[in-house]
Amino acid sequence: MKIDKQLLEKSRDQNSMWVTIDNTYFVNLVLESLGDACKRQILNSVLTESQTIPDIIEIHKLPQTTAYRKVNELIQSRLLVSQRSIQRRNSDKTNVKCIFDGVRIEFEKNKTVVKALIKKEFLKNNKLIEKF
Repeated sequence: MKIDKQLLEKSRDQNSMWVTIDNTYFVNLVLESLGDACKRQILNSVLTESQTIPDIIEIHKLPQTTAYRKVNELIQSRLLVSQRSIQRRNSDKTNVKCIFDGVRIEFEKNKTVVKALIKKEFLKNNKLIEKF
């Protein structure tokens, strides 16, 4: 992962930072996820605020099994994080949240460059993005 100083200067939002994803595996994961209509809906749904999976299912009218499978794939690929909170006695609520605020894809000679506007709260978590 490289911090892109040129894009960083263009970023007006102080709560996120542009980074270039170097790892070919993660570049492909981002491209494949954005190419999947269901995953794209999920990512768009949680781009600005976290939501529960049942809320995502209801908003986008997604089949339950498909939604849970796609969300789990996005969590495993580190594009989403799950945040669990205890609501009431023996009841918990799991929200999912996107780690970025935006993505830019550039095609250069023999190379695809993916730049992500990573939320600063996730930049602090090196385990989450260390392989980007």
